[in-house]
Amino acid sequence: MSKPAPEYRHLLVALLGRTPQVLTETLYTLCVQKGIPISEVSAISTQEGREVALDILLEPQD
Repeated sequence: MSKPAPEYRHLLVALLGRTPQVLTETLYTLCVQKGIPISEVSAISTQEGREVALDILLEPQD
């Protein structure tokens, strides 16, 4: 009887400066091009980098 394959969670930890596009490009590469399902993302940044990331990634653009 064989053992079932372990279930893995893929976590992405990213250090962000003022260019949060690095995070979106990395997610695209891992998920779409490499087929790695990312289950959680943690981003570490400065206060200024956080504000830029929230503005660019989470606010609707006109």
